[in-house]
Amino acid sequence: MADVYEITSKASIDVDDFSRAVGDGRKSLAFSPENALLLLPLANVEVQLGLLNAASLDARDALEYLDRFAGPAAFSNEVWSELTMKLNASSHFVLGRAAITKALRLQGPARLTLLTESESELALALPDENTKAAYLLGLAKLASGQSKQAASEFLAASRSTSNVRTPAFQSAQDFVWLPPAVCPDS
Repeated sequence: MADVYEITSKASIDVDDFSRAVGDGRKSLAFSPENALLLLPLANVEVQLGLLNAASLDARDALEYLDRFAGPAAFSNEVWSELTMKLNASSHFVLGRAAITKALRLQGPARLTLLTESESELALALPDENTKAAYLLGLAKLASGQSKQAASEFLAASRSTSNVRTPAFQSAQDFVWLPPAVCPDS
């Protein structure tokens, strides 16, 4: 039954039926709670739905299970090792994204604590060359008053081909002069 619920959960994610994805995902995880290959897609959906605590819990669980358990028999050790690195980076990205989303809703010391947490988590997502993590890290640094570091992260993200390229470039332009010919969409 766990496999059926996992498949329907992932299929629901593919068709943007996020509430069903979360429901079926939870049913699958009731049978197999250590399934990092399901926990992370669910965590990403939960961030999109604003379920930030659930997303953080799922991402932390995935990190724990990736460290504690061997990979599925369907993967060779080499493939699982590579996939584990990507899943770890994805977990840290979700944790950073949830923390910065929470931080931007707050003021005072709680905001600074969450911004620091988001910076730490997003930095751990960067080894996977995750340009979205670089962009979010730039936002966290900007919100923390670290404009030079923010500009550096925005410039790194603007060199990508991802959907954060243009907003990252525009954010970088707020701090450094860049000729229009450098603009990624020119």
